[in-house]
Amino acid sequence: MSTRCELRFEHVAIDDDPPGQHNDVCLIGDINGNGNLDLLVGEMGQGKNETPREIIFRGLDKRIIEPEVIAHLPTHGAKAGDITGDGMPDIAGKPYNSGKDQIDLLINRG
Repeated sequence: MSTRCELRFEHVAIDDDPPGQHNDVCLIGDINGNGNLDLLVGEMGQGKNETPREIIFRGLDKRIIEPEVIAHLPTHGAKAGDITGDGMPDIAGKPYNSGKDQIDLLINRG
């Protein structure tokens, strides 16, 4: 027996004019440890912003979003996890189409 659940979503535009082009939404998680979910957006370095960035849209009061640039790296497909074992999520990613074979690690220092 299957149970059917109706899902309803509300569209909320958190940035009507994102700073870069070819943005890659990498992950959702509590990056800053305040108990609210945050959104990481990485610019892939393929467009109008000469210096690509990784931006955290911090969740405040479960609804309001506040942006903060955490790095200046082209990124694609980043993932978060506590790599250092300190209880804070770190971020690992790779450049998109940069010709470099590398993996970038952002260690969360709080």
